[in-house]
Amino acid sequence: MRRRALILRGVLLFLVRFYRRRLSGRGPLARVRCTFAGMESCAAFAERILIETPSTLQAVRRILRRLSRCRHLSLYRLPSGRLGWGSDYDAVLTASSPLEGARRLENSLAEDGEGGSVRAAVHRAAALVTVAAATVPHQAAAAPLPVVRDSNALQQTFRRRFRGHCLLAAFALTSGTIAWLGDCGALAVVVCLIALLGFVRARSAQAVLRRLEWLEVLASIEGPGASVAPGSSEPHLIANHDPSYTRSG
Repeated sequence: MRRRALILRGVLLFLVRFYRRRLSGRGPLARVRCTFAGMESCAAFAERILIETPSTLQAVRRILRRLSRCRHLSLYRLPSGRLGWGSDYDAVLTASSPLEGARRLENSLAEDGEGGSVRAAVHRAAALVTVAAATVPHQAAAAPLPVVRDSNALQQTFRRRFRGHCLLAAFALTSGTIAWLGDCGALAVVVCLIALLGFVRARSAQAVLRRLEWLEVLASIEGPGASVAPGSSEPHLIANHDPSYTRSG
């Protein structure tokens, strides 16, 4: 059993290193940008965790959670110039206080082995999300922010993905039905699994689109807050509200 775990770890390390050296930033992956670029990217995190974590299964779980955080700890530049945020920051907004919510978020990052630079960047982003500059400790105030993504470009990308996954699901479902009627049961099962995957991916893309739309509506009805200049990843205005102020996520 231990030998299998070591073999799996070796294969995963090889794949991660191959991606970092041969695929990252090249070809169709040239436009892929990690939320934590400039700090510890997801690939760099995966390589370090595979080396440092004794349990291969635990390492894989940490890597999967990091990949999820790469999306849900993103920041967005909305059309209005306001700052939008990924769903993981909602836990900060709905906590008893922004400080408590930020502390819980930072503890969960620390438990997964996140480095100090990433934790400081997320802490600073959480403070900007709550529009409570007083919650930013001195060391986090100078920290870089996670990558701020353009919401317009993201909406276009995820609309294309949504349509593509819907077409894939519909085509696969039709093909699976034909295969089933043609007494090709095994093929029908495989094609139906592809249809299910297409449906799941379409739902995921739809969730991102709804999130961005919700953020735009929220930005239009709320008062001054953190805003991001076009072409910049750095907020240039932070309203100084009471640190105990929270908003429903």
